Amino acid sequence: MLRKKLLKNVFLFLDSHPDGGGLGVKMLDGRGNFLPESKRGLPTPWIAFYKMFGFSFLFPKSRKFGKYHLTYLDKDKIQEVEVLSGAFMIIRKSVLDKIGLLDEDYFMYGEDIDLSYRILKGGYKNYYYPETRIIHYKGESTKKPA
Repeated sequence: MLRKKLLKNVFLFLDSHPDGGGLGVKMLDGRGNFLPESKRGLPTPWIAFYKMFGFSFLFPKSRKFGKYHLTYLDKDKIQEVEVLSGAFMIIRKSVLDKIGLLDEDYFMYGEDIDLSYRILKGGYKNYYYPETRIIHYKGESTKKPA
């Protein structure tokens, strides 16, 4: 019953935001910790550089250096974001009809960035909706058997 209500709230939000092409939710790890990949910016070369060399860690509230995980945005507020996580994304069918489905050249990782970017290029917005949460067990798809 709770799951139906949570999904209903996601759909109601999108219905009230016709500019929204896609929506992602707050993700928690198995221990209940917030996963920063719940809200991300497009990983341009400079943004990736800032992340790889620790600037985003040193200056998380900076709009310049914190753009990879949008660490300057409140994780508990609804926000426009650039990249939705492939772990949970809701996309309007009409948007998919316009921008196309997942690119089959991506086997795993990066497909969510590509799709999110195409949503933005199609003239829509991507929303981060923290009022609904999921537990995301990162890396389970690539875990090798023991």
